[in-house]
Amino acid sequence: MAALVVSRGRELFERGLLPWPLTAEEVKQIITLAADDVFDPRSDHLPRLYPSQPGWDQYYGYGRVNAKRAVDRVAPGTIPPEADLRGPGWFETLDPVKTATVEISGRVAARRAGSFRYVVEYGMGVEPRDEDFVTIRASGRLDAPVEGTLASWNIRSFAAFARRVASAPNDFTLTLRVRVVDDEGQKAEDRHSIYLHHDPDLHPGFPIALGASGESSPALADLDGDGVADIVVATADGMVAAFHGDGTLLAGWPVFTDLITTLDPGAPHNYLRAPAYRPGGAGASAHGAIMAAVAVGDVNGSGRPQVIAADLEGKVYAWDASGRLLAGFPVATDPAFSRPEDRSENNVVDRGIGAAPALGDLDGDGTLDIVVGAEDQHLYAWHGDGTPVKGWPVLVRDPNVAEPQGARIVSSPAIGDLDGNGSLDVVVGTNEIYGTSGRLYAFRSNGTLRRGWPVAVRSLSPEGPDVLPLVGQGVPSAPALADVDGDGKLEVAIAAVAGPAMLFRANGRRFVTLKSGRRDFGAGSPATD
Repeated sequence: MAALVVSRGRELFERGLLPWPLTAEEVKQIITLAADDVFDPRSDHLPRLYPSQPGWDQYYGYGRVNAKRAVDRVAPGTIPPEADLRGPGWFETLDPVKTATVEISGRVAARRAGSFRYVVEYGMGVEPRDEDFVTIRASGRLDAPVEGTLASWNIRSFAAFARRVASAPNDFTLTLRVRVVDDEGQKAEDRHSIYLHHDPDLHPGFPIALGASGESSPALADLDGDGVADIVVATADGMVAAFHGDGTLLAGWPVFTDLITTLDPGAPHNYLRAPAYRPGGAGASAHGAIMAAVAVGDVNGSGRPQVIAADLEGKVYAWDASGRLLAGFPVATDPAFSRPEDRSENNVVDRGIGAAPALGDLDGDGTLDIVVGAEDQHLYAWHGDGTPVKGWPVLVRDPNVAEPQGARIVSSPAIGDLDGNGSLDVVVGTNEIYGTSGRLYAFRSNGTLRRGWPVAVRSLSPEGPDVLPLVGQGVPSAPALADVDGDGKLEVAIAAVAGPAMLFRANGRRFVTLKSGRRDFGAGSPATD
């Protein structure tokens, strides 16, 4: 859709009908303002319909894209001004008890008109109606763009609001909005949802803005040897950060994964010459995304902990406590296991790693090894110097079915001694789907498949464990190991997508399937705890 609008603007520019091409913000405003509002008054009383209201709402936003109307708006005299609200950021939490005044920043402009005015407003809730907004600042007549602070907002009067006990979802939510009107009557707007909340239990120095999504669960470990646990967390932009308990960074942190191949100057087929990555474009600094937890442990026998992380480019990294990359790292998955020419509907594999690494001494040398499942359907194990553990990697695919599937591994492995023989085993699931079940595997420390494995992990869905691509297929969850019955041997707990939790013994036999029906719990059920 954006390409259509940009193309129309370029055409008019080349014909001399527009003085310059459309800006990115103008394209955004055109598509937004041309949308068809989605409002059905029956949604107030019909539960099968998503709630809606005139104008913007949380389910439909500005509405359904109207391609023709958007392209038609690209004409002299009908191109909207620019409204870009930049701060506070989306979903940022503001504490009026600690901060009395907030700077609202952004950019407003109307370069195709003689002048413009803008107004900054707030409204209570996620989807306040137009009449519910309260003005924070209304500008006078302007003839030049404004970039930076658009308004200063005193939020001290919201202290009582921010201190109260929540009684409903979105209780502390407000909506910020900036609107621009030029002297030709063309309009633009932008909005953010934020929170006003005071948490007396919040630790000093927190929350911390990481700058990207944090799918990684944080790990706690004493990296600097001061006797106090530090916080290690990774983000989807390839950052790994280590924080003290007061929210400050440890020396040497954060660190980053390598640039993705398409933006790596050293890669032979990078995209750096494309127009989007030239100066003034989208930027050329994108690192391998980390989508799972990091692991922390001593993998090189130094007596100090190291931080291990894996990224979607198929690389595994190991940093010491000071953020220095260990010799031999990063290591990577084998590209021969996921060649594009070998992929098909029955061989859905990739080179990346979306699972968390696990640490365990597989070869009994007294030092932890690094184990991780990859999207090329292989389970890898490396020493702390980056060399592979003997017997690894192994293909994780059911050898007992007539037509084995190629499927990714996004399950994070669990490591433990299943049968009490003094040697560790590795348990992991895959995205394989056979009928209405997925598969769970258990390997010995030398990479051989344990007798009795893999096991079928059933789904309650008649279509099988297949709900979402990648994260909702087969057995994407991490297994848990525990001696449930006290016999000195570990049981394995797991669940397939849309399936009940199941426990298996070390020999692969099913121990128990946990109840999951509504009638199994609550008043009138036989449940006792």
